[in-house]
Amino acid sequence: MEGIIFVGLGGFIGASLRYFLGTAIETGGVIPAATPAINIFGSFLIGILSIISERYGLSRHSAILMLQTGFCGGFTTFSTFSLETFSLISQGKVTHAALYSILSVLCCLLSVAAGRALTELCL
Repeated sequence: MEGIIFVGLGGFIGASLRYFLGTAIETGGVIPAATPAINIFGSFLIGILSIISERYGLSRHSAILMLQTGFCGGFTTFSTFSLETFSLISQGKVTHAALYSILSVLCCLLSVAAGRALTELCL
């Protein structure tokens, strides 16, 4: 039961911060800017947390559950990314949608790898 409370708290904080940043970041460009920026940062953070969790055997610890499952899960958003991609396709901007999708996924994967690599160096 304790884990659920920590995950919920982390999710609330992550989702609230995502909303705040999403409204604060200008999105007047050709492709949406806020969602990829948030997802890239969240991917970097979850990469850091995954190494800490693995290194210290904390996968079920309340703090890791709150940060990794709750905060990162609430902060990053695949559904918004999918809707934005669909909207670009619906507007006939198929090339922009493809570029947005490929760059978003690639940058998020690279961010996880960078977070893990940086944490490995520091621990």
